[in-house]
Amino acid sequence: MNPQSKAKTVFLSCLHQVHRPLTWKAYYHVYFMDKFYSGFYPFTDQGPMRECKQWFDVVHVDDKIEDYRQTAVLDRKHFQAVRVKVTPKKIGYVALMMFLDPYVLHRLIYYTQDSWMFLYGDNAYSLEYDAEYRKRVTYVLLYWITLRMKPAPGVTNTD
Repeated sequence: MNPQSKAKTVFLSCLHQVHRPLTWKAYYHVYFMDKFYSGFYPFTDQGPMRECKQWFDVVHVDDKIEDYRQTAVLDRKHFQAVRVKVTPKKIGYVALMMFLDPYVLHRLIYYTQDSWMFLYGDNAYSLEYDAEYRKRVTYVLLYWITLRMKPAPGVTNTD
């Protein structure tokens, strides 16, 4: 970040794992999620909030997991719970990907297993918005994090 930034503020949207024992079924779905999306999902007490504390103060944290889940429930074209309509074009795409992507079979299985929605826990497709319930059953939390850059050592903040 530019030390001369007037905003000195960073916004992050980051999925975090919760400290909940994984069942064999959860490991199964996590495996397919990794092959499709890759990436790293830190635990709630790790990740950006811990790693950046030398340079940033955490200003605000909002748990938006229930909002994120509802997006998938209400919009089945959304990547989390997409309903795939098989078309000749998509069959051709999959055939081509067999030569280009070593994980194409994993991706196909992922779509049939509903892995993303599984990680929301029980009643993942419920239309009811209940953030407290979701927090109890989910394997992941979506944090919206606002960070503010700390003044450099020896520099007085004049804002």
